[in-house]
Amino acid sequence: MNPLLPDIPLFVALARHKSFTRAAEALDLGVSTLSRRIKILEGKMGIPLFYRDTHMVGLTGGGALLLEHCERILSAADGAYESVARNMGAPTGRVRVSMFTDTYY
Repeated sequence: MNPLLPDIPLFVALARHKSFTRAAEALDLGVSTLSRRIKILEGKMGIPLFYRDTHMVGLTGGGALLLEHCERILSAADGAYESVARNMGAPTGRVRVSMFTDTYY
């Protein structure tokens, strides 16, 4: 599995909320955990993904590009889940029944 996949929802939440505190609350994580995971993600990517100051978090150019791809990935994953869940609700397909007949009465 790609080592970046587990951090995609964290990255997207931070990009959308533009705040470590709000993103951590939405993810039900501690702020320090989110901050550490984002820093690890940036280390894996080899580029900074966010500009940070005391009041705001913003995407760098590389972060904005990654966000476009990550949103498509999450959308595809949601679509796959919904498709499978919808199709599991009603049985489909052919049913074959084989029976022995008793000719002795």
